[in-house]
Parts: sequence; structure tokens; C-alpha cells
Amino acid sequence: MPSDDTNAPDPRPGYRALLRNREFAGLYAGFTLTVGASTLSGFALGTLVDRSTGSPFLTAVSMYGATFATVLGATTLMSVADGSRPRRTLVALQCVAFAGACAQAVPGMPLVARFALLLLLGFFQSLNTGTRMGLLAEVVPASAYVPARSLMNITAGGTSVLGFTLGAVLLPHLTPQACSSRQGH
Repeated sequence: MPSDDTNAPDPRPGYRALLRNREFAGLYAGFTLTVGASTLSGFALGTLVDRSTGSPFLTAVSMYGATFATVLGATTLMSVADGSRPRRTLVALQCVAFAGACAQAVPGMPLVARFALLLLLGFFQSLNTGTRMGLLAEVVPASAYVPARSLMNITAGGTSVLGFTLGAVLLPHLTPQACSSRQGH
């Protein structure tokens, strides 16, 4: 039964305390950059598909289709996320995501190839998420896991909004290919 002692210290650390943990701060920074980059890249790809097809459906698929592939990846790859080298796995997946974003920036790539690449990268994104959450459990104490997840979820939403905002600001000045190749996956 919970204690009524209001003077007892809260065993869960706050967000600032979490960010003083160097391993969490690195994981958090990488996560924030990944969300911002993928949002900006998705915005650029959606704009490119819209300009080339005029189809709202294909535009939506280009911006959010990777999410559907992530579901399939989650059902097939999640056991790999429990591997013994999560840091190396995350770095390798970030390199693959960066290469995929650069490939999306190639002018004249056929739409079918763009969608195939998008779905392939989305498939492996589930491994990225699972590995990151497993590593999170390693780098923060059990009492800090819920606040750490909370901070990452809040950041994901805020960073997505900022990524779409930045995309809208850059759109009049850069081509969609330039936006997607300048992101830092």
C-alpha cells in the first residue's frame, strides 16, 4: 500500500537528471536527430511524389508507408533486437538509413524503386526501435525507464512537428532531392 509520507523523495528521476546520464544523453541525441531527419526526409519524398504524380494517395504512402513495413518488420525481426551488441546494431542501422535517404535523393529514380526502398528501410526501422528500447533499459536504472521513455516519446512528437516545419520553410528554397539528401540520418 502506498505511503502517505509526502516528504519521501520521489524515486523516479526527472528529465534533467536523465540527461546528465551520458549514455542516455547520447542515445537521446541520436534518437532526436533520427526523428528529425526522417521527418524532413519523409516530407521531401512526399513533396517529390506529389509533384511527379499529383496523387494524394501515393503522396500519403510515400510519407507514411514505411510505418506499415515497420509492422511487418516487428513481427519478424524483433528477436534480433535482443542481440548482444545493441550499439553496433544501432550504428549499422543508422548508416543503412542514411544510405537509403541519399539514394532517395537521386534525381530521376523511378517511383517503383522509391517505394521499394521506402518499404525496405521501413522494414528494418522496427529493428532500430526495438534495439534502442532494449539499450534504454540497459543505460538507465529501472526506476528511470518510464520517465526516459516518456521523454523520448515527447521528443518524437515535438521533433516531428519541427521537422515538418523546417521542411515547409526549406521547400521554397530547395528541391525535394536537396532536402532529403541534407538530412543527417
